[in-house]
Amino acid sequence: MRYKTSLDKWAKVITISVAILYAFIIGLQFFIFKTVVVAVPIISAVVLILIYFVAFAYKPIEYSLTDTQLIIHRLFKDVKIDREQIRDVALLDKENIRWAIRTFGSGGLFGYFGKFSNKKLGAMTW
Repeated sequence: MRYKTSLDKWAKVITISVAILYAFIIGLQFFIFKTVVVAVPIISAVVLILIYFVAFAYKPIEYSLTDTQLIIHRLFKDVKIDREQIRDVALLDKENIRWAIRTFGSGGLFGYFGKFSNKKLGAMTW
């Protein structure tokens, strides 16, 4: 069984806002540094574009559920989790994930994925 993913309203707003912000920063730096050192805007442009591409490459595209595995399909590399390794699956309401902090991952750019933690549930992988 395959399941498609989609972005919620805030993930769409964050993704578009970050794209606009990055374009503004890159353009502003090339405007400011056009007569001085060219390396600064080029390096920062490469870093910002790389961050954007990495977030895009790791975003979940769809999920597959087989008899033995949960497979998270991504542009870069699929994640395969044996069903035996899954301790718990639960539908979480907003109260349970309130104050979750991102410890390593994306908190809205192309979705919410990676490592998160909060006092109620502890460490989580989304």
